[in-house]
Amino acid sequence: MISSLKLKSADGSLQVIVEDNCLQHWDKHRQRRFWQPEVGGLLFAPSVGSVDGCVCITTITGPHSSDRGKRYSLLLDHERCLSDIELQFSRGLHFVGYWHTHPERAPALSGVDLKAFHEILKSGGVLVERFIAVVVGIQSCDSVYLVEKDRATQLVDNSGDCAANLTGCH
Repeated sequence: MISSLKLKSADGSLQVIVEDNCLQHWDKHRQRRFWQPEVGGLLFAPSVGSVDGCVCITTITGPHSSDRGKRYSLLLDHERCLSDIELQFSRGLHFVGYWHTHPERAPALSGVDLKAFHEILKSGGVLVERFIAVVVGIQSCDSVYLVEKDRATQLVDNSGDCAANLTGCH
C-alpha cells in the first residue's frame, strides 16, 4: 500500500499530498454495496499552501450521523461542518476542502457537485477562494480537484507509485 497520494495541478502551481491515514479512512467508506449511501466530510492541512504551493492533507472528518446521504446524493450537516472547522483550527489545522464518495469505478465531480461547490464559493459560505474536492470511488481510483469560483480542475498524479489510484482503477 502506498504511504501517501501525491498530486499536482497541470501548471505545477499547486501540489497536494494526502497522508496514508486519510487514504485508509476513505478506503473504509467506499460505496461497495448497493445499499450504501454517499458519505463525506472535510479536509484539513497544517497550512493552506506553502511558498512552493504545497498542501499536505493530514486530517479528515466524517462521515457523521447528522449528514443526510442517499445512494447518489449527500448533504453535509452545515453546523457540524462549522464546528469541525473551529475544532481543527484550534488544533492548528486549516480547512482546505471536502471529500465524498460516489458509487463509480472512475469517480468524477457531478454537475450537482460543481453547482454546490461553486455556490459555496460565490456566496461566501466558506471564507476561501478555492478548495480541494476529493471524490472517492468504489475501488482504489479516486479523483482530486481544485475548485475555484469559475471552474474545477482535476489534479494529476505526481509520483509513479500512486498512478493506480488515479488511472488503474483495479
